[in-house]
Amino acid sequence: MPAVLAPRVLRSEVVERSKLLLHREISFIHSPQFQKMKLEDVEWTDGEIYVDEKSDLVSNDRIVPTHLSYLFRKPLLTPAGEHHLFRRMNFLRFLANRKRSKIDPRQPRVKLVREVEKLVAESELARKQLLESNLRLVASIARKFAKSMADFEDLLSEGNGILLYAIDKFDFGRGFRFSTYATHAIQRHYFRVIQRMQRKRRIEVDCPTDVLMDSVKAPESSMPSESPTLTPEMLRQMTKLLDQRELRIIQDRFGLRSKPAEDKTLKVLSDEMGLSKERVRQLQHRALGKLRVYLEEHGVTLDDCEA
Repeated sequence: MPAVLAPRVLRSEVVERSKLLLHREISFIHSPQFQKMKLEDVEWTDGEIYVDEKSDLVSNDRIVPTHLSYLFRKPLLTPAGEHHLFRRMNFLRFLANRKRSKIDPRQPRVKLVREVEKLVAESELARKQLLESNLRLVASIARKFAKSMADFEDLLSEGNGILLYAIDKFDFGRGFRFSTYATHAIQRHYFRVIQRMQRKRRIEVDCPTDVLMDSVKAPESSMPSESPTLTPEMLRQMTKLLDQRELRIIQDRFGLRSKPAEDKTLKVLSDEMGLSKERVRQLQHRALGKLRVYLEEHGVTLDDCEA
């Protein structure tokens, strides 16, 4: 009997894994070179990936308290290293998408599922390297906007979310440094946060929709002339799309349950829910990801939403 059941368990597991892959968003920035490239083309790069931290190119000044020293664990990337990691991450995602299209959800091949999973995992490692090497950039910008340590930590958390989004949207083929692109994206978000806070002090907000959309517009090279708007029906759909914790976080973070709109900080929510600030941020990130799919179906594209 065990010899008969084992293959069925394995098949069930592979089917489930294939479903996860098929429903997962694997976005990438395309390059015409990808069609002719092979995996070994992104296995290494000429020159150093990281900047020598002992050189004069890197400041040793620490702009954050000791408990946030993790921001400086990873050295900065050289221009060549940065280009290599962005090229590698996007090419691995390109390959994962191409192989994923061959998966039969009813009878998925184990080898193919594993290949796609490996490509996705390796692309996430490259993404993590890009994130960790740019955390200090977020800290330096947050410090300029924060008026207190509490403000700084909230801005730092929000800035890290923008940084992840910027990594996914950065077009490495244009020849610009990522730090320039990310700086504009993070600063733009912080300006919107400050404007929202000032607006709340001046007027009563009858519809909190604008508050949410101010916070989830994407970092772009130029601001659109008109911002997308959430309808009441879209807001009602949130209760179907999100679980209880995600719904509460989105409603409280963006002031959707109070008039005038009063958005709670990550710290306040973490205390109320008995979770760490980082866990609250992760749940917020996941919830916005779910909402993004629904919004796209109603004319609000990924380029209008922030993860």
